[in-house]
Amino acid sequence: MAGFQGLRAKEVWVEIVVSLPIGKGCTPMEEPVSTRVGRGQRLAEAMIEDLDLYSVDELEARIEVLREEITRCEAQIARKRAGRAAAEALFGS
Repeated sequence: MAGFQGLRAKEVWVEIVVSLPIGKGCTPMEEPVSTRVGRGQRLAEAMIEDLDLYSVDELEARIEVLREEITRCEAQIARKRAGRAAAEALFGS
């Protein structure tokens, strides 16, 4: 949850700083510079995507993928809680 603080469903703030040395003997790069995707950025982008462009079948497929992601997140939460409980049992809280 901490990685999503400050994000709103309709707003995503992304700051990309690209510094290309241009001058004597230097030319701009011809290939695009790959930027690192921040934690939660793709999810935030998906939340503001225009769903009007999708068909019913595509929306149903999207929902299925999201349900699978929810299941994956719930499993990770369970693993983390189990690990914490084991540490607390071993070391006390």
